[in-house]
Amino acid sequence: MFNVIGTIAPYCCLAVFKTLAKRFGNKKRLHGQLPDIGRFLYFALPARRKGHHHHLYVEHTCQNGLCSRCSLLWTMIADSADYSEWKSGRRATGLYFSAATFAQKAGWGIGAAIAGWLLTAFNYIPDAVQTQTA
Repeated sequence: MFNVIGTIAPYCCLAVFKTLAKRFGNKKRLHGQLPDIGRFLYFALPARRKGHHHHLYVEHTCQNGLCSRCSLLWTMIADSADYSEWKSGRRATGLYFSAATFAQKAGWGIGAAIAGWLLTAFNYIPDAVQTQTA
């Protein structure tokens, strides 16, 4: 249910996204996102580990889907390519999108490496009873 809501909601709100972006501008619309607040609250509350805050997870999933910034992010990359063409006279859209994709994948790789390094630093042993430090 959560994944379905998070997948369908952005498509339902594309017209609203376009209107907000035209009215406030892409940058202000990108920074005015609610999902980050919901994500922080969900993970900051210790009682969620006991299963008392499932409604916050549902609300966060809905907010994330309704206020998804994914479509706006790629639109802003295209805007940057257009601006670059206007200033320099050369079209470099492919370079902009490939650089954004590379940065995204490099970030995922670095994030995964950091997670692995932290597990090693705190003496995590797979398939074993963990120590208190782990």
